[in-house]
Amino acid sequence: MSHGQAPTSKQLAYLRVLAQQTGTTFIAPQDRRQASREIQRLRSLKRRQSDRPEPPTEAVGYGTAPQPSEIAGWGTSARWRNTTHARLSRHTRTRVERAASASRYGTARSSVQLATYEDSRSRTRELITVELREGTLVIDRVAGTRKDARVVGRLGRDEPPENAKLLADLYVKDPSRGHCRGLTNADLEADHSANPPDSPVRWDAPLAAGAGIRLQIGLVDVAGAHHLRWTERCGPDDRPRIVSVRHVIGKLQDYEPMIAMTRAAVAAHQQDPKVTVCGLRVELQRACNSPIVLNRRLRERVEQAVERDGLSMSEIAIRCRRVKRDARGRESGETSWLARRTGMLAEAGAPAPTPWIHTDVLALIARDGLGISPREAEV
Repeated sequence: MSHGQAPTSKQLAYLRVLAQQTGTTFIAPQDRRQASREIQRLRSLKRRQSDRPEPPTEAVGYGTAPQPSEIAGWGTSARWRNTTHARLSRHTRTRVERAASASRYGTARSSVQLATYEDSRSRTRELITVELREGTLVIDRVAGTRKDARVVGRLGRDEPPENAKLLADLYVKDPSRGHCRGLTNADLEADHSANPPDSPVRWDAPLAAGAGIRLQIGLVDVAGAHHLRWTERCGPDDRPRIVSVRHVIGKLQDYEPMIAMTRAAVAAHQQDPKVTVCGLRVELQRACNSPIVLNRRLRERVEQAVERDGLSMSEIAIRCRRVKRDARGRESGETSWLARRTGMLAEAGAPAPTPWIHTDVLALIARDGLGISPREAEV
């Protein structure tokens, strides 16, 4: 009898395959009979989905590519057509609309107005951002001119655009307005980044990926040969173990500086006959070209939509056509599906949430669920 007996490995593997094909989840079965019922349910769901007419596809590409229906106009006059996209990404839209056609401040590329106020002399002043190669400047000046420009703050390249708006709001609310110094050419021309563009990349530097976890590129012996690989050390006395490039990306939740360090390490050893770099090079190519990408930015956009725009997880899931019904037939969004795809909830049987998502699923949640371009949800 199958009742009371643990499900077989084939049943569990088939359940995972069906869950991926149908884009849904399943409850971990306790015995073989429950596993058989779940398999039948997912198979019937797969048949119903296959009966639906598929939309015509004229070109093959990733789901994150812009669609013709998203864009209006041609060339330099092109703009986003989706009004919901414009509402949810107000900062990006303003940057595009108000980008300076010529360099107004030396090496600056574009400027965006953040706030306005009146000073003690009844002059209207404005706070703007000026993008530089090494980051973003927040400047206070007389509105519509470049007179009496002052430096409010400087943001790094890795900081989100919302930080500039937050800084501007705090500055306007402060009656004293601080004691900002005047803007100089050095502020616009000097490179304040930690690593100047011409400096070599420290490919052998360790990267912190949590409490006590260190990731580092090093030489390891594999079958008597020296291989250049990423290694992970979980403690000061722990021996480093070989990990893949994808594992490093998942731990860091970002592609940089891993990509730059890996390329620098391969370039430094590719002429050395004693060191093998083929494995590291192939892993890097696969990670960069894979349709499986990080879901961190998508998770942040979902959280922003819930906290700032008043959407609910259930509504986002319903927009993605992920609907469930209770015993009374009432419909609601399959929030567990959304939480698992965005890395908020672990998959059935998994110890932790996954940091990965397929680009097609990312595009579905971004376009239909959030009403934004998938490129805004990519890391």
